[in-house]
Amino acid sequence: MEIYSDPEEVYYMTVEGEKRSTSLIRREDEEKTPAAPSNQAVQSQILDMKNKNENLTKRLILAHAVTFFVAACALGISLYQLLLQSSPDANNNQHVDENKTVEDEGWVLILKRGQMGNAEDYFAKNFDAYERGFGQTDSEYWIGLRRLHNLTKYGKWELRVTFVTWSGQRFFATFRAFQVGPSPRYQLNIGEFDEDSNTDARFLLYSNNQGFSTMDLDQDGLKKRSCSQDYGKGGWWFDKCHKSNFAGLNRNPGSEPDKEAIQIYVDGEFDGELKYAQEAEMKMRSINN
Repeated sequence: MEIYSDPEEVYYMTVEGEKRSTSLIRREDEEKTPAAPSNQAVQSQILDMKNKNENLTKRLILAHAVTFFVAACALGISLYQLLLQSSPDANNNQHVDENKTVEDEGWVLILKRGQMGNAEDYFAKNFDAYERGFGQTDSEYWIGLRRLHNLTKYGKWELRVTFVTWSGQRFFATFRAFQVGPSPRYQLNIGEFDEDSNTDARFLLYSNNQGFSTMDLDQDGLKKRSCSQDYGKGGWWFDKCHKSNFAGLNRNPGSEPDKEAIQIYVDGEFDGELKYAQEAEMKMRSINN
């Protein structure tokens, strides 16, 4: 390559005999080298990649959610079943029949009394037992205060109470609002009595807003006595003391008064119509309104 001088430019003579200037060579090099992207372009590309990643993540989450929902529907798993299984006692309580807690048509069994061959004082248990639950659903049974609270703190629940006297009379009552508060009081909250019931609402409304008492934990409305100790040593929402007690002794009083037996004032009056029950049941279900 030969070099020629010029007042304003330096020229080169290529091997092929072509005369080229330095400015021309610089322009050609610039054209061959791509321009560096601006900061704005880089930021735009980063933002675009981020949006694509977020959209992909959302699609994956949605796909997993749909898969879980379909599987849950196929297995017939409902909210209250999941809550029952996740209860602190679901795997530890050896006395409760876990597989039969949820019944047909969405009803969840709370309490069951009857002639099942148990001792008459089968419900005379301490507070710990009433918290955990005991029995079996095809026999005498108590669901447990923890489960009651864990279930009823979500949504709205309906309570159905039924009992049969020793003479064969059948009574029932429905409350369309039912909830049990947290430990340690496990306060009873009920309302919206169904007028189609064939008992007076006061048999259970008397216990409304009361804490749960047992023979070893007195949370009733009396200061010097324990309702649980006086009325069969079972657990119940006593006040001063009760207009119903489904946790009393399971025995037939006959014609004699028996304050410790399973009983209910069907007309809601202390001096009214007192009935003794050979069978009793409480159950609940979730309702939309």
